[in-house]
Amino acid sequence: MSAGSYPSAAAQPQSQPQPHLNQILYGDYDNIFNAQRYFSVDKSTAHLFDVVSGNGMMRSNVGGDELVEIVKTDPPGSYDTRVIFVDCVPKDKDRLSLISAHLRSIFNTFDISPRFAGYISRQHMPGSATRLDLATSKPHQHELWYSAVLRSSSLYGDESAPDLSRKVADWTRFCLWSKYDLFTKRLHVVTLGCPPAMREHFQSIFQGENGLQLQRHPMIFHAHFARAAMLQTHDFSGKLSEPLYENASEFRIRQLNSANDYTERVQTFLTLSRQIQQISTDYTILDAAFEHLIKEHEWFEENVFSNPISGAATAFSPSNETELRATLGETFESFLRESKLTRTYNNLYMERSKIGVSEGFAMVNQRDAEVNLKMAAESTQIARASHQDSRALRIIQILGTLFLPASLVSSIFGMGFFNTSQGTDGQAILTISGNWWWYIAICIPLTVLCLLVMGYFSIATKLKARRNPPLDMEMASLSQLKSE
Repeated sequence: MSAGSYPSAAAQPQSQPQPHLNQILYGDYDNIFNAQRYFSVDKSTAHLFDVVSGNGMMRSNVGGDELVEIVKTDPPGSYDTRVIFVDCVPKDKDRLSLISAHLRSIFNTFDISPRFAGYISRQHMPGSATRLDLATSKPHQHELWYSAVLRSSSLYGDESAPDLSRKVADWTRFCLWSKYDLFTKRLHVVTLGCPPAMREHFQSIFQGENGLQLQRHPMIFHAHFARAAMLQTHDFSGKLSEPLYENASEFRIRQLNSANDYTERVQTFLTLSRQIQQISTDYTILDAAFEHLIKEHEWFEENVFSNPISGAATAFSPSNETELRATLGETFESFLRESKLTRTYNNLYMERSKIGVSEGFAMVNQRDAEVNLKMAAESTQIARASHQDSRALRIIQILGTLFLPASLVSSIFGMGFFNTSQGTDGQAILTISGNWWWYIAICIPLTVLCLLVMGYFSIATKLKARRNPPLDMEMASLSQLKSE
């Protein structure tokens, strides 16, 4: 072989199998299943629903070890549809009812996409993946997944909480994954966090001979649970609106007298506003799920029904299911419209709660304005009374001014320093005592002493005010110093 030449294709070593793109982008399950926070720590159970020869059968509370053994050992042809329901732990909705090892085994056996495993830890948007047949490059298996946030009718959870508005309303993340084999028409489904009521309703509909209905179309299963999620969300929204209008009517009927009544009204509507805001993202998630199901239905129409794959199994005749296919497409679109309508009502409830809060504050302001008007009226009456008193005092001052000189003169002449007697000719004779200067000698020092005492107290008060100035004066002084 010459330098720089490459070995022939036949001489090249066989390459190792390449990992799937999902594993390259999203990794494997380890980071999810090693977090024990999301799995049961003691009891491990799930529910198994199989459709065999058109008959549906539910096996409830199957142990984790038994479930893993069934999934691994059952021949692929022993069932047509297999659904595994993994519940949530009742007292901890973040935990699933299976232990990590059992759920990991199910994911590995069904070859579930790592993207769906992410739903175990947090919310994700819907997705899908198609696997091609290596020989024909045609779609072989198609898996899809999505989720919905379902809330219970108990809005507040722990009633002992002091501030119910800060608690997230009781909720469950319902996640659904399915894989459909286009050649065998076999459907595998795994649900995480399915509420017991929804699971029991599913069992009541598809138990026994009705299990055949699930084989008529791969999207019938999704249509059933999409409808259940829509109804659950709609019912919860209705229950949320009840206290909104009940409280509005109650406050409308009841007379609000004290400040506590107004405060209670504002707190009630503020609580409802926070709760409605908490669930606003639920409708975004639900809309995304419905839009995803519409696209998936179109995918099945294009790849399974309109252009049937050569060699694929024909468990049903597409020509006889035209009405069913059309109905399914309209059904998913109607679910999306209903979800958007529910979102509209939720926005209405949000605006109504905000209006209730604004009305409460407006009522408080109106109450304060009324109090201020009463205080202003009382102040006006006091001012009028003070004006009348000042007019009366002015009259007294005028009278005092008129009589004060005469009173002074009569007081001076009434002292013993002055004496009046009658002379021989009958005329009055004024006799002044030689000690008349005592009056001046005593009055002048006393007057000066009084002025000095008054001056002392006046100066002392000013000095004290300078040493302890008011707060606004301190701020003014600081501002002046900073500016300098």
